[in-house]
Amino acid sequence: MGLSLSECPRVGSVAQKHAVYTAKEEQFLVENNCGWRVGLMTDWTAAEALQSIYGVLRSYGMEWKVVSPFHLVVRTTPQTWQVIHHRETGAHPASEKTALTKHTDEGEKRVILGIYLFRIHERHDKGFVVDFSILRNTLLGLNIVIYISDALIRYIG
Repeated sequence: MGLSLSECPRVGSVAQKHAVYTAKEEQFLVENNCGWRVGLMTDWTAAEALQSIYGVLRSYGMEWKVVSPFHLVVRTTPQTWQVIHHRETGAHPASEKTALTKHTDEGEKRVILGIYLFRIHERHDKGFVVDFSILRNTLLGLNIVIYISDALIRYIG
């Protein structure tokens, strides 16, 4: 009495399609799954999309390194958490700290993201996908991706 493929447990993007995992293996996959991604599509040119990305990153006080023309590695700074607190509460950035700012002040690792810009089709100058990959600190990274995505959607329109 084996399991059918539809009954096989699958956890995260690192799970293998036809594998059956033990509870311990499932827990490992959940805790160590760094392959989670989110993407946005735009009909702008690469220059317009990159200008939007850089503008949003600047507005959140984030730091980045250009790995290649269409690949950035981005990390949060203490200013990022102040900007988020200000936008959530409407309070001045230097006022009382939120759980997010306290969390990062306690020496926790910074959130590190990979941002990629992919052309949808090689025949089109317009039409790109902005792809986010969380490289470090997944739980806080999800919040950062939501904030950046929201800002990009507002910026791009």
